Amino acid sequence: MRNSQPVPAALALLLFAVLAIGAGRLPEAGAAGRPAPATVRSPLPTGSRRLPRPTPGCRQRALLPAYFYPGPAWRAELAAVQPGSAIIVNPDSGPGPSRNADYVQVVDAARSKGALLWGYVDTRYGAVPPASLAAQVRAYRRWYGITDIFFDDVSSLAARVGYYRTANRIVRSAAPHASVILNPGDYPAPVYASLGDVLVVFEGDSSRYTKAYPPAWTRRHPPGMFVSLISAVPPSRLGATLALARARRSGWVYVTPHADDSDLYEQLPAYWSAELHVLAAAPPMGPAPTCAV
Repeated sequence: MRNSQPVPAALALLLFAVLAIGAGRLPEAGAAGRPAPATVRSPLPTGSRRLPRPTPGCRQRALLPAYFYPGPAWRAELAAVQPGSAIIVNPDSGPGPSRNADYVQVVDAARSKGALLWGYVDTRYGAVPPASLAAQVRAYRRWYGITDIFFDDVSSLAARVGYYRTANRIVRSAAPHASVILNPGDYPAPVYASLGDVLVVFEGDSSRYTKAYPPAWTRRHPPGMFVSLISAVPPSRLGATLALARARRSGWVYVTPHADDSDLYEQLPAYWSAELHVLAAAPPMGPAPTCAV
């Protein structure tokens, strides 16, 4: 039997609120007691799950051999420097005989923009005495504040590992957290992966690069361990060459149209800005931990 007695106003309002909540129609109060406008939410595509927030990953980056004297090329590079840009500094096939004020200026400018800097040291495939290596490492630190070292003309033979272990120890004894790049210019014996933070596994022209297949042992290491320095690349092949380096799991790359060994790294590529743009637009190669440096 229905109760015919009138329902008190407060109780009626309470019943309305309960019913409205159950139906999902209760408006929120806006200013001056007016209902707030409905919030429109973009629905997810049918059948999709809510996507996780994207996280930064390890991107393929340029490693610039800046073997040119401070001047127009350095100014162009400094204009393009972003945090994390990587530059090999080479005053005179090494630190040179004394501190060079021109290099101090460009090095300080690059560092102030967050660039990563390596000092160039030639090992002549193990012929340079360790004492000379140590003197050059000290000079870079004392004159330019550079502790990370790029060892060039590195042997790829397992028989020379002892020499490069000593070279690595020289760098780390001066700066325990310093980074070491070894440049054999080809895939070395696998044991070299335990010595350098980064290995230059290719240095040569683009026709050779198409045939330079990575050995199986490289799959055990992150892309950030490997560098490809590729020359004689025409502008029409820039994008394809960078894509090939990416497919070869080269986390660091430098591509240039120049081919003459005498001045290969003495000038910036004419398409340097385009090269940096292509690298910046590419998706990450993997999660951030795959970056070795």
